[in-house]
Amino acid sequence: MKRVVTESRYDFRGGRNTAISTDLLNPNELVDCTNTRLSTVYGGFSKRTGCQRIHQTALGASIDGLTQWDGPNGKQVVAIANGKLYYRDGFDYTVAFSSKTPTATVKSTANGTDPKFAWTDTCGSDDGICSLSRTTNGTSTNTGGLTVKLGDPNQTEGSNVDASDDVYVVDSFSVKADGTGTSGIYLLLTTSVQFQVSTDSGGTWVNVGSAYQVTASVGVVNTTTYNNQAFTVSGSPTHVWFRIVLTVTTNGNWSGTATGTVTMKNGSSRSAFSWNTAGGGFSGPVFFMPFRDPAANAKLKLYFSSGGHLWVWDGTTTLTQLDPTNGAPAANALIAYHTRAFATQTSTPKTLFWSKIGDPTTWTPLTKADGGFAVTDFLTGNALVSFEVIGSSLLMGTKDSVMRFTGHASDDIVISQDTEGITTDVGVVGPYAIKRFENVCAFLSERGPYAATETYADPMGEQLNPDWFSLDTVNLGTSAIEYHRGRKELWFLVPRTSDGGSNKTLFIQSVRLQSWQGPWAYSFGMTSLCKYTDISGIPNILSGGTDGFIRIMDVQTTSSTTTVLDDVLFDGTGGNAVTMTVEFPVLHFGSPGLKKALKWLLLQGDLPASSSPVIKIAFDSSGFTSFPFVAVDTAEEDYRVDIAGNNSQGFRCRMQFVDASDQMVTVNGWTLVAWDYMRTS
Repeated sequence: MKRVVTESRYDFRGGRNTAISTDLLNPNELVDCTNTRLSTVYGGFSKRTGCQRIHQTALGASIDGLTQWDGPNGKQVVAIANGKLYYRDGFDYTVAFSSKTPTATVKSTANGTDPKFAWTDTCGSDDGICSLSRTTNGTSTNTGGLTVKLGDPNQTEGSNVDASDDVYVVDSFSVKADGTGTSGIYLLLTTSVQFQVSTDSGGTWVNVGSAYQVTASVGVVNTTTYNNQAFTVSGSPTHVWFRIVLTVTTNGNWSGTATGTVTMKNGSSRSAFSWNTAGGGFSGPVFFMPFRDPAANAKLKLYFSSGGHLWVWDGTTTLTQLDPTNGAPAANALIAYHTRAFATQTSTPKTLFWSKIGDPTTWTPLTKADGGFAVTDFLTGNALVSFEVIGSSLLMGTKDSVMRFTGHASDDIVISQDTEGITTDVGVVGPYAIKRFENVCAFLSERGPYAATETYADPMGEQLNPDWFSLDTVNLGTSAIEYHRGRKELWFLVPRTSDGGSNKTLFIQSVRLQSWQGPWAYSFGMTSLCKYTDISGIPNILSGGTDGFIRIMDVQTTSSTTTVLDDVLFDGTGGNAVTMTVEFPVLHFGSPGLKKALKWLLLQGDLPASSSPVIKIAFDSSGFTSFPFVAVDTAEEDYRVDIAGNNSQGFRCRMQFVDASDQMVTVNGWTLVAWDYMRTS
């Protein structure tokens, strides 16, 4: 009689491990757990939950940014898509999102710290004044002694220079003809000022507008001040430079010195050019920052950076672009820390900016309590791409390093960098690829996930190294991380090479178990994730899709339904069944050299009657053979699956559990029974 041998599994807390040979994995680990979640009651495993759209009509081609915040009327979902801000209060999926479009924005060369307002003066003293004198009849000309190169914010040449209406306005200047230094019978002194413009960085100059002329005679001085003079520059220029052509002409019977002057000043400051742009525009990535003004009964506002601009939304009607007024940067990354707002901007990729204490609208450096900026000295020289706060530190990441900004008070500014930073050779792949959880910070690097404290970073995804190294490296920078507070899970949204350039895959770490689940595969691409609290106060996660839809990602099953469907429509209809696949480590029944002939499987689980569970068996080099069985109840049951026959004998046994139905299934454990074919009695 053949000896009976058994192999049992009843603890799956080790989760997915693809870094170790399947023959060497621990009994509680899994080779594969596609669309599978480690059971909330630790030990078993279940099918992952489904997802549902929370609105009827797509917001745009892609969701560039997404958040839920405490608006003036309760919880509000805000999304940036299709160049607009979309918002909706409450939790009614049938209510459409409202939208706000950014309005035209005034740009000005005065929006900076340079009192010269970007003027270059080569007419003698650098004072914004150009003069020419004559002692005989004739003409004198100065071309380009006064030149201004437009750009905003912060007088950055070439920044946002295309006027939406093609009109550029200079606020004030004066033209003077001075004959007080002359005597004689007759003098015609003419001072002429002609503006010229170049849109190719000074290669070609053309006259714009009419000449401004002032005349005088012997012993007479005349001055005319021109305010708000407009010049039209057509097209969509990326550079707009203006220069002054000053011409002084004298004629008559006179002697002495005649002088013509142009003064490009408005009071004590240089003359400023202003123009309208068609709103700063919205695009990704988007960083959201709820912030409350330091005043009695002040309401929470939502500050955010998008499209290289800084905005504030009051939650009801007012959307305001803050840059470049009050020194506000053209923000990329944005975060609140130590009662201030902190930001980066594209034009100065290694510079960290901070706002006035308690006031994210003011960034001008004056006192320690006001705004400021500092150059961060990353060894790699890469740009700042992301922020996160843990403990007393603001972590700042580039693609190859992470450093920290810290201090004991809101005006005590210290930047730990180089070897004093968190890491100088592992960084953050993209702006959304860093997230705080339980006073630790998780980030995704080109070498996989890391967990960072205020002083060091450790790898946290070694079990899935083959998975990380086979991701789509071209689109890896679009990855995102979110923390599911309700389930204590870290969600890593990544693009696999099979995802067509989008993020369609989630790998999940159970924080308390320190084990991994996934991949969770979806049919739609995702750009971002954010925390979400539903109407009952239960934590969840929202995703923003490349198709313009926002989805709630953890649709819980209830006692009345066990359906698990992806991409359910807003009204609860439609959706696609989720297929789960679990593969266990190779089953040796105690000895790799033991030849086995399988008898049956004893399985305990909660398998709804409409589910379609299948056991798949493969021996040695053969393919899998399916052994479906019938689920008979919606509560925990014991099942026996007969697995005798073809492809059920050999040495190296592989086994999978698969369910392709739309039902939530849970497996608590199993015992596989076999005969020992190496012995007879």
